[in-house]
Amino acid sequence: MVEDGTNQTFLELNEKSGSILQKHLDALGGPPKAGQVRQLPSSDDEFDIIAIVGQSNKADPSENRDVNLENVRAAVANGVKALNGLQIEKVQIAVDSEAAQAAGESAKMTAWTYKADKREKIPQKFSVFKKDSLEFDQGLILGEAQNIARELMELPGNLLTPSIFADKCVALLEPLGVKVNVYGADWIKEQNMNAFWSVAKGSSEEPKFVEMIWEPEVKNREETFALVGKGVTFDSGGISIKPSANMGDMRGDMGGAAVTVATMYAAAKLKIPGKVLATTPLAENMPSSNASKPGDVVIARNGKSIQIDNTDAEGRLLLCDALDYTAEVHKPAAMIDSATLTGAMVIALGDGATGVFCKDNDLWNLIEKSGHETGDRAWRMPHYQHYFDAISPTHNADLNNTGGRAAVFPFAEHPHCHFPSSFILLMLF
Repeated sequence: MVEDGTNQTFLELNEKSGSILQKHLDALGGPPKAGQVRQLPSSDDEFDIIAIVGQSNKADPSENRDVNLENVRAAVANGVKALNGLQIEKVQIAVDSEAAQAAGESAKMTAWTYKADKREKIPQKFSVFKKDSLEFDQGLILGEAQNIARELMELPGNLLTPSIFADKCVALLEPLGVKVNVYGADWIKEQNMNAFWSVAKGSSEEPKFVEMIWEPEVKNREETFALVGKGVTFDSGGISIKPSANMGDMRGDMGGAAVTVATMYAAAKLKIPGKVLATTPLAENMPSSNASKPGDVVIARNGKSIQIDNTDAEGRLLLCDALDYTAEVHKPAAMIDSATLTGAMVIALGDGATGVFCKDNDLWNLIEKSGHETGDRAWRMPHYQHYFDAISPTHNADLNNTGGRAAVFPFAEHPHCHFPSSFILLMLF
């Protein structure tokens, strides 16, 4: 139901009830405004409750997303929240086919909360009113995938070490037909991933490098699409240690890896008809007698020397080796990496958009289009030589792992985009 009170499903149910539903609705103040919910007693035994949700019909092209779909997501979320604690197990949602995927995604995401006891009080089974909908079912899968990423990011660091994370990747993806390869410290050293190892060696927890491959039997193209996700399962900052306040939040510094794994889950569940390859370097960044020191120089997998002036700028060190491996070994047509690389992106953009560094215009156009359709808006950040010059050359090496507040770190030269944000985007492709 939209703000003007029109909805064909409600009109049909009201007619079936002999206008009893309309009388109940009038007694509660009439049609709900956007964001409001009216809960009506059902006039028959088919439903326990009929929830009428106010949905905005406002559209603003400057919002740079499909506002109609966003209005549907918000309305469905409000409706599901209103049923919390009412012992409702199954919910049918009246939605048009063009908005069914958005409705399914919203319902599934709204029904999730980290604590299982609270989750039990929220409806968990959803369908479209009076009909089957492939689009709605796809939305449920996409919502479930995002919930997987949220679950992984909320797990405490001691319950999601690199080894545990790798095991979860195997358990989650292999039953769906995704090939999962897990490599340990010896393999990382053999690959000359010295930048990655410079971060991992300060922790007693063994680092892992996880490689995930979705290759369906039926493909509509031969090119490989690659994803790379930063997986620092706890980031203390290393020798350049972070302030103690809110350091516990650094359990979520594997957000890029969580999104990458969740996207592979969605690709397999939806049987995406193309090869998708994902890699994620997993490690803890800890201070110890073995940890990297400010001023140390390491040779990355691609042969470039890197001076580590700040051990808390560790994400780029893991990623540069992972990106080089993925590009050289798998030769993807395009590659996207995602990472909780810097809180400065949140300072720049807030939580209304995801910052993207992308040199390839065709890839950027696809990302912007996906953001418009999914509501996860992307904003293109500058990727100029000016910033590269701020970190290259450095005193003792080809590159510096930090250029201060006015520089960014360059990655693989490839049709490639980087999401360096604490606001995580699940790419749909």
